[in-house]
Amino acid sequence: FHFSLINRNINQLDLKIISERLLNGEVGVVPTDTVYGLVCRADKDGVQELLSSLKGRESKPGTVIASSVGQLLAFG
Repeated sequence: FHFSLINRNINQLDLKIISERLLNGEVGVVPTDTVYGLVCRADKDGVQELLSSLKGRESKPGTVIASSVGQLLAFG
């Protein structure tokens, strides 16, 4: 799914929809200053493999973003 936040006021319903889709294991597209990034929940079974196949990367690691050190430790 693609959800653009550029020039848009985000509201609680938008956040709920985005959160639900990521929690359900979907891959999202996020625009940055120069490129589009693909995002997913790192802790969902099969989603990392889906993300790798969409990006055409079989053995290259990606970036993991966490809200705390504890969250990273729980992820492994």
